[in-house]
Order: sequence, then structure tokens, then C-alpha cells
Amino acid sequence: DRIRRVVDRILADDDASRGQLAWALGCVDPRELIDSPPLRRWLERGASLPAVVRAALAQLAARLPNELGGACCEELLSDSDPEVQVAAIAASLNENHKAILPARLAELASAPDPRVRAAAASAACQAGVELPDWLENFAGDPAWNVRLALARGLSAALAETSWSPAALEVLQRDD
Repeated sequence: DRIRRVVDRILADDDASRGQLAWALGCVDPRELIDSPPLRRWLERGASLPAVVRAALAQLAARLPNELGGACCEELLSDSDPEVQVAAIAASLNENHKAILPARLAELASAPDPRVRAAAASAACQAGVELPDWLENFAGDPAWNVRLALARGLSAALAETSWSPAALEVLQRDD
């Protein structure tokens, strides 16, 4: 189809702009291009690409069912750009990559950017990570959006898990 031909052309072009690459990576159907040499080349170059392309790579990693997607996600969790880290956190919720998040939660909970901490709190709840150890870190975070992400995540998770409502009491004391 026409979009597939354009995507193939962009991925094969070493001089493609960051906007073109981000768009093409968003259009990739992993079932069709998973073993594509140009796609693998872009995935392997991850850290050297502009932030918008790295964020698109993280979103693509979420759709990749293999170890390449997991490796890409793992690498991008340590990215220097918060938007890329947020996209990588979302990618870690993929069924094939769920083992990544619990191992990196301590690092993400202490990230300097509150957007990353908020995404980590929300993702930890969605992934069913045992939060008692991390509850105080997230609940006591100075950024309101982190506490809000935790409250939303916990309220959704309480309906599905055996967590104690005492966890929400910590957040209800928030000023």
C-alpha cells in the first residue's frame, strides 16, 4: 500500500528528517517490518537520534513483541529527555516487556522530572507492581501531579487487587 512504501522509503533514507522518522516509526506495523534491516538499524541507533525520534522509538517498542522491543524500551528508560522516558514507561506496560518496570522503579521514582515520576507511579499501579515499598516515595512527592497519578492509579487498582485502602489514606492527608 502507499503508506507502507513511503514508510519504507523514509526508513531507508539516512538523511530523513526527525519529523519524517517520527512519523514513519509511528506508522510501522511490527508484524510486517519486524525483521526489516532499515528498522533494526534505527532501533539500534536509538540514543544518537533526536528526542522526538527516540520517543517514537519508545512508542514502537511498545508494539514490538520480541526482545528487540524490550531492549529498546530498557535503554530508553534511562534517556536524558523526560518525554522519551515517559514514552518508554508506557512501553514497559506491554505484556512482553512487563518485567522491565519493577526492576527500574527505584530509579524512576527518584527521577528529577516530575512527569517521569508521575508516569512511573501510574505505570506501577497499572502493572500491578507491589507498591507498599514505593508508596511513601510517590505519596510524599513534592509535585502534585505525581501524587495525583498515584491516587488515580491506586483507586483504579484497588478495585482489582487486594491492596489496603490505607494506601489512599496517605494521599487523602495531602495538602
